[in-house]
Amino acid sequence: LAKRLSKNSLIRLLDCPVARGEEAAETGNLLLFVGGDRDHLTEVSPILDQMASDIEFLGPLGSGQVGKTVNNYLLWTCLTASIEGLEFGERLGIDREKLRLALEKSSGANWAMSSRADDRPALWAEKDMTLFLAEADRLRFPAPIAGQVRESLKTFKTDRQLPRSPDIEDFQFPK
Repeated sequence: LAKRLSKNSLIRLLDCPVARGEEAAETGNLLLFVGGDRDHLTEVSPILDQMASDIEFLGPLGSGQVGKTVNNYLLWTCLTASIEGLEFGERLGIDREKLRLALEKSSGANWAMSSRADDRPALWAEKDMTLFLAEADRLRFPAPIAGQVRESLKTFKTDRQLPRSPDIEDFQFPK
């Protein structure tokens, strides 16, 4: 895409995936992971500042996607660990909400648990982890936790009778 667009001097490309979800989008508090030319980012920052409270420049084109991919990996990892921990506590007789509130004050605190992400559908989680693992395979980078997280997310979605990720069946990895 960058190569094709570079033929038109009027078009400048940044990769700029967003994070923090729907509420942040509505309030202009998104986090943008940006890859591309820093000067191009400087030029469009007044526009991006309207939708994001944090804009992180990570490097050349593609770097924004890498940042978002790592963010998603950590999100879904924290979610699955939080669910397991809270369910473990419940099995041992601790009220789930009391435990959650106590853990929010501990070293085990994380956004997925504090925001009660386990109460919402994780529609893209399986797709996100599949993409992460495909890239790890391409790099021959061992990611055993990511594989376990992907499998745990299947159980999470099945237990809550949630739909499968909308686009995972049709997704084709580049060759």
